[in-house]
Amino acid sequence: MHGNQLNKQIEFSFIREISDSWEQALIENNLKQLVSLFKKDFQNYFPTKIESRMTFDWMMNLSESFLKLKACEGFDKHLKEYKNNVTSTSFVTFFASFLQEKASKLVLEPNILSQATSPDILISLGNEEIYFECKFLFDNSEFYRLKEHEKICEIISHYLSEPHQVSITYKEPLSEINLHKLGESLRELVPWVTQDGDIIDNDKLKVNVIRQEQFGDTSFSMVMRLIQKDNYTNEFHPGHAFYKNGFTIAVIGPKIEDYGKILINRIKKSSSQAPKDTAFILVISSKSMLGEKNKNLRSIKKELQPNQNTRFSGILLANYHTNGKQVDWEFDYLTNPYAKHPVKHNIARLFS
Repeated sequence: MHGNQLNKQIEFSFIREISDSWEQALIENNLKQLVSLFKKDFQNYFPTKIESRMTFDWMMNLSESFLKLKACEGFDKHLKEYKNNVTSTSFVTFFASFLQEKASKLVLEPNILSQATSPDILISLGNEEIYFECKFLFDNSEFYRLKEHEKICEIISHYLSEPHQVSITYKEPLSEINLHKLGESLRELVPWVTQDGDIIDNDKLKVNVIRQEQFGDTSFSMVMRLIQKDNYTNEFHPGHAFYKNGFTIAVIGPKIEDYGKILINRIKKSSSQAPKDTAFILVISSKSMLGEKNKNLRSIKKELQPNQNTRFSGILLANYHTNGKQVDWEFDYLTNPYAKHPVKHNIARLFS
């Protein structure tokens, strides 16, 4: 299905299957909504040709979230924040849309006098006001091992001569000597690959190959950050996909032992944004968390003490998925038993 010309500069194209759950008129309205908000900057933030169902559903639901929030106080400031940081602010957009359906009033980017920085959202539930500060943790290169993965990719690529995609998952750090040994093994094994699958699989290392008949565009290069779940341990590991010189190499690992440290640091930094006399909830995107969730929750609970972090009424781990018109949420809410300003409402029910 080919999209309509929404203005002189932008024309949208879609695969037929993508729009099965969306009516044509709704698609057009949602796209017009995004174009009207972003105007000439639209192409800087959104693709003009959509070939992924995930991207399509995300754009449609984002547009509907903007529409719900458009009448809220602070929307223009929120849109400006979105343009400055799409990844973290889109999380705020979806979460605010979720809250807006449950609150009697919602303010985006509220101002708090005498504070240099303020939380992302303020809601009213009956006679009670609650502030929310949202954190998306996908911005720490050190924890996601970018330099380490770049080195692995650089060494391994010298040993590859076939256009196949290669994915390397490792649990423990690899020395340079072992990387060259791995490269030599791949130089011998990869040319004999006849079907997709694992060519190395042991307790410490797994190498998967997907066959490709020809090399990709050698003039194009890209790095994409990944998070991969270990289905046996339920742990999430950092990764990057590198596309360079026609090769695609994904590197995932190693196991992260101390991810709780970054969570604790974010909690400490966020305390400065807490208002002095009002309930305050820190919202952390669990989509971008590494390690094992229950272990991370235990690390957070340890930080909630009688004389420590008492400005937090609670801490919420939140993750959303778009599926057709549905935006599904997963929540883990931790009440702070030592909060100076506990939430009066049964806030846990809001996130159940």
